[in-house]
Amino acid sequence: MSAFEDLGVLPEIIKAIEELDWLLPTPIQSEAIPLILGGGDILAAAETGSGKTGAFALPILQITYETLNNKADIPVLPEDQSSNESKDNGIEWDQLNRDRELAVDGLVCQARSAAWNGIRATKGISSGKFYYEAIIRDEGLCRVGWALSKATRNIGTDKFSWGYGGTGKKSHQGTFADYGKPFGNNDCIGCYINFDDEVMGYTKNGEDFGEAFTFNSKAGIFYPALVLKNAEIAFNFGKDPMKHQLKGYKPLIEAELLADQASAPAPEPSNNKNIKKSNKKEKEDKSTNTQSDKPRKPLSLIIEPTRELADQTYSAILNFSKYLDNPNIQVSLCIGGEKSLGGRNKIEGDIIIGTPGRLESLVKDGSIDLSSIRFFVLDEADQLIEDNLSIVNYIYNKLPIGQNLQILFFSATLHSNKVIKFSEQITKNPTWVDLKGKDFIPDLITHAYIKADPSKYETLWRDSENPLRIRTDGVHAMDVTKFGKLKEPEQKSEAIKLLKAQLLLKCIQSFKMDQAIIFARTRVDCDCIHNFLKEAGGESTKSGLEGEYSSTVLHGDVNKARKENLEKFKNGEVRFLICTDVAARGIDIRGLPFMINYTLPASFEDYIHRVGRVGRADRIGLAISLVGSDQEKVWYHTCRDKGRGCHNTKLTENGGCCIWYDEPELFHPIQESIGPVELNDQFQLPQDMNLTFGASSNKSLVLDYQPHTEELSSRVEQLSQLEQTIQRDYLSLPIRITEIVNNNNNKMKS
Repeated sequence: MSAFEDLGVLPEIIKAIEELDWLLPTPIQSEAIPLILGGGDILAAAETGSGKTGAFALPILQITYETLNNKADIPVLPEDQSSNESKDNGIEWDQLNRDRELAVDGLVCQARSAAWNGIRATKGISSGKFYYEAIIRDEGLCRVGWALSKATRNIGTDKFSWGYGGTGKKSHQGTFADYGKPFGNNDCIGCYINFDDEVMGYTKNGEDFGEAFTFNSKAGIFYPALVLKNAEIAFNFGKDPMKHQLKGYKPLIEAELLADQASAPAPEPSNNKNIKKSNKKEKEDKSTNTQSDKPRKPLSLIIEPTRELADQTYSAILNFSKYLDNPNIQVSLCIGGEKSLGGRNKIEGDIIIGTPGRLESLVKDGSIDLSSIRFFVLDEADQLIEDNLSIVNYIYNKLPIGQNLQILFFSATLHSNKVIKFSEQITKNPTWVDLKGKDFIPDLITHAYIKADPSKYETLWRDSENPLRIRTDGVHAMDVTKFGKLKEPEQKSEAIKLLKAQLLLKCIQSFKMDQAIIFARTRVDCDCIHNFLKEAGGESTKSGLEGEYSSTVLHGDVNKARKENLEKFKNGEVRFLICTDVAARGIDIRGLPFMINYTLPASFEDYIHRVGRVGRADRIGLAISLVGSDQEKVWYHTCRDKGRGCHNTKLTENGGCCIWYDEPELFHPIQESIGPVELNDQFQLPQDMNLTFGASSNKSLVLDYQPHTEELSSRVEQLSQLEQTIQRDYLSLPIRITEIVNNNNNKMKS
């Protein structure tokens, strides 16, 4: 019996993964797969290279396949987990009469865009004295109140609606006036209406602010309404006990609820110009379908932060699903920058995988139908939320929010305040699978650093001493013409830039690096390093073999050649991959021994992801950081063209596109959490570490870590003996069963 079978995985999927030599599930797979199969939202944090893709892909594939065969047992949350999701006896928020970026989950409304989004209830009242409550669940902007059927969704801005906002203003016909008090997160706002006296007003946490508006009670049916942006509100129309029931008023649920007979607003007409634009964009997209079966609505949407990671996940799911047929699983890959292989206006597929920008454009032009999505997966969720929160919000707000939607967060780090806050907003009672904790980095990675001090290593970077000189990013082209004694910050900054290139060569030479990934902060830095290594001997030799410092580049400006460059590095055609943090997430390079931080990342979490490129699959790795001794002045483009053709070297506070980058300060949390060792004057690790790196004749690095090997040898022997015992017991099991049966038969006869 396969260990994956114990997790509930289908035999067809097990057969496929066994062909990939997956014999045992990793810890993250053992924890996450049963939870996802069982239903509910999951937040899973585990180190890079731990098998996270399989942890979410295998159960998603299984439930998708079972759903298509009408065999899926669709999980439903218990009632006590969804107190705000019930409908109050016929009154609910009108899904057909809402702005497009407002999401509704039962009686909870949420919008994450910077624009106002409004909605009104399905039913209203025209007589009596009634009251409902709105509980603010996030710091954002909102107005709550009442609206007639003729009102716009932006309540309080026309003569048919009345609102009270978080700034402490009441509004009607576009006139805003002071009223009551401002309100925010966790406040409970009461909205009351009195048809007898023709007045309406509001309360905050039980405090009544008195009359806000007068109105004509014969005007029609008055509906609860709201408008909000970047906020979330839960409502109670009276099914649950009110927090601050207003004396003399009844909960709205007890009213004679009415509704206009007019139909919901018709869908917005399509724009032919936009459709043509969408078709043109479609040609730039890689949207590959695994088969030509009858189109089906997508059941799963997986968002990846980079094209490379999306492509890897797509390939993995194709491999996992090779034995699933009748029907086959349709998988579509949606990434920008490549020609479409599908050639359809509608993106088909049971599972859709894509990058944020491309998915956003496809959702906006109607190319992806999200009405049946069961799984919403954010892979490398922290990077998606940090860099593309508005897009993720936009797509989330288009999903069919309800009990059958499962939201899955996966990453190596899920502990930032931004990630936690967002997860609280869109998940329901999620289960945390946190295997390693906040600051975990694989034990097999050795962390080292060298301080880029231009005064200490003066002979390495000055012109007269070394003719091989890197062309730097140009920040100091106008203010550093000579160096002197390095008194000015600009002189030190440029000297550090020149020195780091030389230190990079020393590290490569000292450790005899045959393969390494080099991280730099910007695409300009990557290109400068690449050109420097070419001058140092990175050109291909006449025999066609790679040069000693052969390299390739991966960053945001490398579009068509991104996959090709990555494959060159994986296949050993070049020795060094130079990249920005775009490559720090999800790139699976087996056996990579070295990683160099040419410039430090801006956060400790990004450091974790960078070093996660080495030490994968229980292999030893070395991560070296080149840490500037002083601040460096670097590009930080705020201009419209994001640096293309920009030469404005003023600081951002002075209208320019540069900042001072404080690597000594950025190095503190790394030093405190990990305690990296400093390389000695020969650019080597201290000899007492017993850690040696050397290149073998076939160019695969042989890494020897004697203490670690000795410690594991006895455990390996024990495991081998245990395996033999299990195999013997398994093989002898039929004989033992026969003996037991015979003994029982003999006893019965006697």
